[in-house]
Amino acid sequence: MGHENDGLRLENTSFGMIILEYQPSNVVRPPVTGRNPVDPGSRSAPQAGVGCAKLWDSMTLHVRRAEIADLETLVSFVIFEAKEAEGLTKEPERVREGIRTALINDSVAMYWVLENDKSELIGNISVVKEWSDWNCAYYWWIQSMYILPEFRGRGLIEKLIEDIRAAARQERALELRLYVHKKNERAIKAYKKSGFSDSNYQIMTMKI
Repeated sequence: MGHENDGLRLENTSFGMIILEYQPSNVVRPPVTGRNPVDPGSRSAPQAGVGCAKLWDSMTLHVRRAEIADLETLVSFVIFEAKEAEGLTKEPERVREGIRTALINDSVAMYWVLENDKSELIGNISVVKEWSDWNCAYYWWIQSMYILPEFRGRGLIEKLIEDIRAAARQERALELRLYVHKKNERAIKAYKKSGFSDSNYQIMTMKI
């Protein structure tokens, strides 16, 4: 049986309550204008366009810093990204508070959004900074990145990364970094197409 709450469509299954869709009533989802020519039904991790890099040159797009008015759209993007990339279902209220905190205080994280010519948000990217005392400068870590499925396969990942790379240069950052789930082969392929390479470092964790 399905339920709806503030744009969150849920369904009870044998595995428990799952998110079917998250779309706040005050967020306008851009119209479908085409799908990935390589994988038309794909809703998985972000991917670079195959044979169509910089197709965004023919589109009117704008990357800008996110504002508090973009909050609900960013929440939906992050929830979709977590589900697609790692199969995780995130609590909307917790995600909302996390993003709101960063939008109020950009020392926590910085968000940018990708707009089309109708001022509709079709993607986003966020960055957190890591201070290096060795180098007296910041590394910029890409924390999240999402493109609406109907706009994938057009080289938009490259568009977002190029703009963030330019911003990092302006701030005299050391380099862009990111981490990706080792089984997320589609995302790994996309990031390598965008210019990222394997690191000599291994990420390790400890529960607290």
